[in-house]
Amino acid sequence: MNKSILMKFAIESRNTLMKSIDTTLMAMGFTADIIPASRQSGDKVFVNEKEYSKVQYDDLLARYKELGYEQLKESMAYTWFNRFVALRFMEANEYINEKIITSSTSKIEPDLVSSFRDASFYDNLSSTEKDYLLQLKDADNVETLYAKLVIYKCNELNKTLPFMFEKMGDYTELLFPSNLITKGSFLESLREAIYREGEEPIDVEIIGWLYQYYNSEKKQVVEKELKNIKGRKVQKDDLPAKTQLFTPKWIVKYMVENSLGNLLLESTEGLNYDKLLDLKKDWKYYIDQEITKSELMPLEEIKLIDPCMGSGHILVYAFDFLYKVYEAFGYSERDIVRYILEKNLYGLEIDDRATQLAQFALMMKAREKYKRLFRILENDPIRLNTYAIQES
Repeated sequence: MNKSILMKFAIESRNTLMKSIDTTLMAMGFTADIIPASRQSGDKVFVNEKEYSKVQYDDLLARYKELGYEQLKESMAYTWFNRFVALRFMEANEYINEKIITSSTSKIEPDLVSSFRDASFYDNLSSTEKDYLLQLKDADNVETLYAKLVIYKCNELNKTLPFMFEKMGDYTELLFPSNLITKGSFLESLREAIYREGEEPIDVEIIGWLYQYYNSEKKQVVEKELKNIKGRKVQKDDLPAKTQLFTPKWIVKYMVENSLGNLLLESTEGLNYDKLLDLKKDWKYYIDQEITKSELMPLEEIKLIDPCMGSGHILVYAFDFLYKVYEAFGYSERDIVRYILEKNLYGLEIDDRATQLAQFALMMKAREKYKRLFRILENDPIRLNTYAIQES
């Protein structure tokens, strides 16, 4: 993981995606002060002679009025950044079959464009949808074809990862980033920033670093304004950028080993206690202390909460920590990931975006440990105990 490359990519991506969303909105006739004139005909809306789904356009209009022009751009840029990073992470680790970002030829467009008939979602499309994809392919309309394919894949992933891939068909589809199939585009930068070295999967920690770097420019702006503008207070929309801080790994390990580790030592006995002592030898930051035995608890009743979880760095390490304990105690892979996610780990956060990333990071850690995870999620979803704190 090259952090300098990640930083450059995240900062440049924010600006690139913001400009892309800005271009799309302006082409539709939206500005910071203007809502374009439109006319309705049945389930369609026409704006500047272009046709849109009425449902999608009305949704976009509502979001524009709710958020304002600048915040709408910011929100959509980050939404698509999150989705593409998630797709690239899963693609690189071979958690999904399609090559959505990667091109194995000299062409700029990803392999998905030429091999979409082999995609896992293709057979579930209607004949009308399939025909439309073929028409776009025959017309060499690569940008539109790619957008539709990505949207179909995101909708399919909604079944297993609904917090990251919300069902589309709303305004977010109208604001799909433009100019992705060009030299030096966001997609090419994404390929270079997130890549797999050797056989080991990419560490999900990369998600947290990208979150911090993506917000770094906005954080500098907020801090400068707080310093220079008298009476300036941190606004709700500025809180994530102002307060986010990626916790170093050694601090995470220290906290987990001396809280969760200590609790396990207090509440375990017998053969399991001996196994736990063997694991304890690898707790690099654990501070030995006198253990006072408390009420004995099965592993499923142990609970750890991070009240300001950010992108989930502490929870992810706690997952690894608990996984080794469950494994030593003889639990199956399937039971381990479900017990940890549904019974052991809890988290709170003020930022919806960070909450999404924490949830994604936990699910990717679970997928790393249990290869059949996505299959069981379609029929038996896992209920994560991670929540964004909302205003009442």
